[in-house]
Amino acid sequence: MGNEESEVFRGHLDECLRHLGARLAGVVPKGSRGAVESRRPLAEFCGVAVDSVGRWLSGTVPIGEQRLKLMCFLDLIGYRVIELERIPKIQRGFAELVGFGLVSSQEATELLGYSETSTMFKVLAGQQGASGDKNQRMWDYWKEAKGILERKKETLMPVDFLALLPQPDNNRSGLSELRELAKEFAELSNRLNAWLSHQGREGDYGR
Repeated sequence: MGNEESEVFRGHLDECLRHLGARLAGVVPKGSRGAVESRRPLAEFCGVAVDSVGRWLSGTVPIGEQRLKLMCFLDLIGYRVIELERIPKIQRGFAELVGFGLVSSQEATELLGYSETSTMFKVLAGQQGASGDKNQRMWDYWKEAKGILERKKETLMPVDFLALLPQPDNNRSGLSELRELAKEFAELSNRLNAWLSHQGREGDYGR
């Protein structure tokens, strides 16, 4: 979660996007190859095309998983997104597991026992309440995964957004660390699937 000392800008998601867009436009000419490359780290983080990021920076806010990933990325680089800050603590911790790619939206939906992914995202956004049982699941899984989550944040953490632009030399140590993290994510996913199977044997918990 955010560090006050590194705050770049605070506002609603659309305001943060416009601020970031203006900031990048002041560094790289619009329409240039540099402008495209400056958007690539965000596109890769969210799993979308670079063109989608261009629309976001103009104020078109995505929904669902892309919205959550976008807020997590902005928080990582020093933006304080009001919508993210307002998410209750338990939901926020679990939401970051999805936002940083440790748990897929489908896995999160199944884990919490929802039939619709859209319902799960409303809960994670604090727009809809959750039962005590579901809150406990979110808390327990976040506690188990928080160490991996923090390591991934540290691996991705830039000093400034511009530090994410392509560099002449590859950071081999960083790549090695990411590979190790990928192994841990796979192990975490296996534990999640085993947990889901165990819960399924105990009965239908999705009602």
